[in-house]
Amino acid sequence: MIRELLESLKYVGHYFAIFFLRIFVGIYILNMGLDKFYGSYLTEPLLAAQINEFFNISSTSWGVDYFFLEVVRPYWTSFAKIQVGIELLTGFLLIIGFLVRPVMLVLVIYLWGLSYIQAPELWPWISMLSAVLFSLGWSGAGRCVGVDYYFYKRYRGFLW
Repeated sequence: MIRELLESLKYVGHYFAIFFLRIFVGIYILNMGLDKFYGSYLTEPLLAAQINEFFNISSTSWGVDYFFLEVVRPYWTSFAKIQVGIELLTGFLLIIGFLVRPVMLVLVIYLWGLSYIQAPELWPWISMLSAVLFSLGWSGAGRCVGVDYYFYKRYRGFLW
């Protein structure tokens, strides 16, 4: 596998900028998860308070209202653990470059869902991060100095 990592430098060396962007986004998302994990996000109802403060009922459909107000808010501990798990796992997978395309899809859907309970000032940041994630996934950023190149070489397909 080490040979394939070094070989990926030879064949996709022009992807270095995308490699550094993938690592930066992975570290950023991993730090988001670690801050929530070591902070009071899992022990205090911060997710429920965030829903109460920023969720705008008038601009969403009935299904989204029901999901956030009747499912997420009462069971905020379970959803906070899921949220932290998604951030930690996807950040780690981005750093090592494994399953980058599915991870990008998961993160874009996650950020889209998270945008309903964020302050309106963060919406441009969320849309820009989603565009960066979509671009990284489309380009196959895990193939440059990542584990994906090892699998891409052996099993061609959409995942790698």
